[in-house]
Amino acid sequence: MSKMIEIEVSGPTGSGKSHVMAVIRAALVAEYGSRIQVASYDLSEESSLNGDDYSKWNKPRCKETVFVIRETNLA
Repeated sequence: MSKMIEIEVSGPTGSGKSHVMAVIRAALVAEYGSRIQVASYDLSEESSLNGDDYSKWNKPRCKETVFVIRETNLA
């Protein structure tokens, strides 16, 4: 059975959520290699609308954005 780790990115429209998800995906691939499985319907949709070059997508305004990272253990 495969184990799944869920990463949720939330924020208002236009805040750069999709860009952050693409950065997370790129970091996971860089760390674990191209055989890693990353499933995201939202990233696929964003790519089809705006192209694969996520550097051109809306980015968070770092001076105005706080990134909250949380861990939850599931039984």
